[in-house]
Amino acid sequence: MIRRTLAALLAAVCFAAIAAAQPKPAPKPKPTAPREPSAAAEKARENYRLTCVPCHGPDGRGVIPESNLADGKWKNGSTTAAIAKSISDGVKGTAMLPFKDRFSAPEILELAKLVRGMSVPAKATKPGGK
Repeated sequence: MIRRTLAALLAAVCFAAIAAAQPKPAPKPKPTAPREPSAAAEKARENYRLTCVPCHGPDGRGVIPESNLADGKWKNGSTTAAIAKSISDGVKGTAMLPFKDRFSAPEILELAKLVRGMSVPAKATKPGGK
């Protein structure tokens, strides 16, 4: 009888030790509050509104198909760097004028980020549309 009780007690202690040794699930991450846009991002929105909206529209869909920034079709590359180059240097043979004399390089980079964010998710392409 004592053997059975000791065996049962030993088994209970072993099960308790095994259960206690199991890893606990990681705590769920707490949701974070949305971040406020940086001053540079706000300035880019303002620059876009004042300079780009007449041709590209407020949502980037363009007033003519060729000026659509939201369709994911990029002839001169869709990377942030390629877009910044188009903004800075303009696009030959189109109505897209160069803006390097109007905006600083950091402002052009922020505009490029804003414009890239308007496009439907698409693979980044290099100049030439490939």
